[in-house]
Formats: sequence, structure tokens, C-alpha cells
Amino acid sequence: MPNKTEEYLALACKTADSFSRQWEHWAEFLITAARLYKYSYPDQLMIYAQRPDATACAEYDVWNNKMNRYVRRGSKGIALLDESGGYPRLHYIFDVSDTAPLRNALYPDLWQINESLKEPVRSMLAENYGVHSESFGQQLADVAGKLVQSYWDNNSSDILGIVDGSYFLPNLTLNQPRKPLGKYGRLRRNYLMEQCPVAYSTMLLNGTLYRKSGYSKKFLEAHREEITLHKAAKAAFDKAGMKKLPKVKELDAEFAELLTKKKAAYPDYRKARNEMQELVRAQKNVERFFAEEKQTHETEQVR
Repeated sequence: MPNKTEEYLALACKTADSFSRQWEHWAEFLITAARLYKYSYPDQLMIYAQRPDATACAEYDVWNNKMNRYVRRGSKGIALLDESGGYPRLHYIFDVSDTAPLRNALYPDLWQINESLKEPVRSMLAENYGVHSESFGQQLADVAGKLVQSYWDNNSSDILGIVDGSYFLPNLTLNQPRKPLGKYGRLRRNYLMEQCPVAYSTMLLNGTLYRKSGYSKKFLEAHREEITLHKAAKAAFDKAGMKKLPKVKELDAEFAELLTKKKAAYPDYRKARNEMQELVRAQKNVERFFAEEKQTHETEQVR
């Protein structure tokens, strides 16, 4: 019968395996890990496996001696695996929800992004990673993509060497169409491949991509706008002779250069705008003067 350490080791392996099988589990893990960013990945993995709703964790002595909070009786600790001694052993931490305040108790400062912090964070991301974007969410996504691509470029050979021949790359037999796809089928497949890669991969692996009901005029009508934009963009790239999309790094560099030129030209633009506004005001004053002059002249003629 396995002991507690072996049980938690098995729990860690099972949880990690679920990440590679279902991306939804990985996304849920990232939410937990974001709150516990000071912990290592193995510790974050164990916390997620036992308490995915944890927000701030610390050892028993930290809550008592530093935070002036006591751990409630009956609270179940979160087991972490410690292999620093050469063999795995368990030690326990507790979430803030397991504690209650004493006199002069402290509450952990849970950092959250708010409107006042968005601009400083955006400036830091632009300075450190050279990534600019119209929205904060898109900028975070672009930075993440850039880091992932950089890591893959530097470590892809090692990663492929590890997974080659393992269960990470199973010998899959995919469900293929029995007859050539029609016009709408090709449109839908290309749209999913380029605009919804996660959905495309999921449908391809579970055998639902080539179902007969998937290709109909209903899909075209429901996604006509997206497909039209996709086809227009492809036509523009083909006309420009672009065989593949430009790299994000190149686009970032071009955007930064254009942004610098824009900022440099802004004083001239503001000066020209002010001059134009002055000319418009002068024109209106002249028009008003002549209108009054004309009205006075007509009045005198009537008299």
C-alpha cells in the first residue's frame, strides 16, 4: 500500500498529465499559478491539485509569527513535495482562508491589476519586450507569444528529443474525409485552421472535423463576415507577393519606428493644426464682417 508521499507523487503526475491532454486544465492551472507566482512550478502544481481556489499560502509559523494569524483547528494543510534532502518528503502550507486574525493581524497584499496600473505595466512591457498593442489584453498575449516562441527557438531540439517515441507523441490515425471536400468544406476548414487553431486541433483529434453536417451553407451564412475578411486579407497578401506572414519581431520593430516618427512629427502637426484653426476663425470673422456690411448697406438703400 503506498504511503502518503507516494500518493502525493502520483497526484502530481496525474495532474501534470491532465495538462497535456486537456488545454482547459492548463488554463485553469494558470489562473491559480498567477495568484501564487512566488512558488515554483512543482509547488504550484501541488497547490492546484489540492486547492485550486487558493489565493495566498504560507507555512504555519509564518501565519502565526509574522502575520499574527492563527490556523483554524481542523484546517487541512496543502502538502508540498520537498526533494532537497535527496528523497521526497512532505511539508505543509495553509491558505489564508484557513486562518483567522489575532491582535494587530496582517492580511497578505494580493496584487491585482487595475486601471491605475495598466499604463505603467504597458510601458514596462513595451520597454522590456518591444511589444506594442492597441489593447492591454492583446499586449499581454503578444508578450506571451513572443516568450513562447523564443523558448521554442532555443529549446525545440531538446523538447523534441524528449518526447520522441514517448506517449507525448502517440501514433494517431486521424479521421479523414471519404471524398474530396466541397467549396464550403474547404472554406470552413481553412477558416478554422487560421482563425481558430485550438478548435481546429480539438475537432481534428476527436474526429468531428469532417462530419457531413459540418459543411453547409448555414456555416457560411453564420460566419460570412469573418470569411469575407479572411479572403480579403489573403488576397491582399497574395497581391503583395507575401508567401508568409511577417514575424512579430519585425512588426514590433516597424511599429516602434513609426511610433517614434509620429511622436517626432506631432509638434509640427500641433502647430499646423493651431494655425489652421486660426485661419478658420479669421475666415469666419471676415465672413461675418462682410455679412454685417452687406446687411447695413441694404438697410441704408431701403431707407
